[in-house]
Amino acid sequence: MAEQPVNRFFNPRNVLGAPFAGAWDPPLREQDLDWIARAGFDMIACLCALAVTGTA
Repeated sequence: MAEQPVNRFFNPRNVLGAPFAGAWDPPLREQDLDWIARAGFDMIACLCALAVTGTA
């Protein structure tokens, strides 16, 4: 697959993060992704964090 330049970048920031488990506000819905695409954005940041608890 050939690399494509990114022209418009969308970062939903805190939509995909929560201060504590279950505090997802506001949720990112499929229709939001459709709106973002129609608005001309060609890349969305999906930053993820992994929380690990316990011992090995």
